[in-house]
Amino acid sequence: MKSSVFLVAVLSTATCCRAHGEVALKREELIRKTLISVDEKVRVAEWSASWRDLQPAAPDGARWSIQKSVLHGGKQEGVDAITVDNGRLSFTVVPTRGMNLWDARAGDLRLGWDSPVKEVVHPAYVNLQARGGLGWLEGFAEWINRCGLESNGAPGPDEIPNNTGKIVTVDLTLHGRISYSPAREVVSPWTRRRPTRSACAASSMSQ
Repeated sequence: MKSSVFLVAVLSTATCCRAHGEVALKREELIRKTLISVDEKVRVAEWSASWRDLQPAAPDGARWSIQKSVLHGGKQEGVDAITVDNGRLSFTVVPTRGMNLWDARAGDLRLGWDSPVKEVVHPAYVNLQARGGLGWLEGFAEWINRCGLESNGAPGPDEIPNNTGKIVTVDLTLHGRISYSPAREVVSPWTRRRPTRSACAASSMSQ
């Protein structure tokens, strides 16, 4: 089962993402930076783009940035994170964790919640079957997370057709697997010149 996620941070005059993740541009050259790709065998550890890369410089003084990094230490070792900042609002998405929205900030205001889990836990350290199917909670700390795709809700038995069409009983875990499934492809398309500037993180996933 596959899904796609398109996250758009408007940096200046609005542009839009079409259904296939491309940015519709007028009189502007699209720059596509592949950050993660299974097909291309690519994983960029560290990368950034910002208002400083604009030619000419931003006329309104908007100081925006996109930063890709890899987290280190403890159970978050090796987790990919992307932080987008448009000068007023910043947010972080986690490709390693289903493109979940980890948190956001607007000035001094933090958008998130105080989870007992303090790390961005790598999926390798989460056993979804643990605690009677409640293992999903062992890494739950993000502000907005994805659920599903095959199932959602409380853990428990369910009857589904297997690959031969026979109805079998399976044990479903809490909220499915997508929240702990890594992205297959993450691309950041953006424009270098004014007046139209935007950043879009387009991700495709499968579970």
